[in-house]
Amino acid sequence: MIKPTEKNALDKSYPGKMKRLFDNPMVEKLQTRTRRRLIVMAMITWFAALNALALNLPSAYWIWGPLFLLFFPLMSFLNMSVRGLTEIPISSLDDRQVSLRMKGYMQAYMMGLCLAFIFGVLFVKLNPDGLNFIPVFAAGLGLLLALPAMTLAWELPTETPEA
Repeated sequence: MIKPTEKNALDKSYPGKMKRLFDNPMVEKLQTRTRRRLIVMAMITWFAALNALALNLPSAYWIWGPLFLLFFPLMSFLNMSVRGLTEIPISSLDDRQVSLRMKGYMQAYMMGLCLAFIFGVLFVKLNPDGLNFIPVFAAGLGLLLALPAMTLAWELPTETPEA
């Protein structure tokens, strides 16, 4: 049993604050499977659009620069949709959540290595002069950072409220 002083310490700690944030009714609306999958599709669309613009309009910083900034709200929504499993320290997660997190990271980085190789070869073939490297690299890094949360968001079922 948690003592009142330990409970107060948990509430004031970073993991306690994160758990309270993810239990907010407003955030819970993002935690259905359908909405999580829509957020994943938005991330994939963001990645494709940013790369397409960077490769086709290399000097149009005014277009793909602001488009890059969409990564931050999309990533925030994605993390909220998976209840912060990829962000909360492992010591604050239960065994089931740790297992889900490890599975998500393993799948994401295996997929990420394959995608990095494929997109790297395609980039070199499509763009031999090496132009547009920065936006493509930034989008790829953003996607790589988001892959664990994206795989969890895609696979997790809709949680049913506990009675």
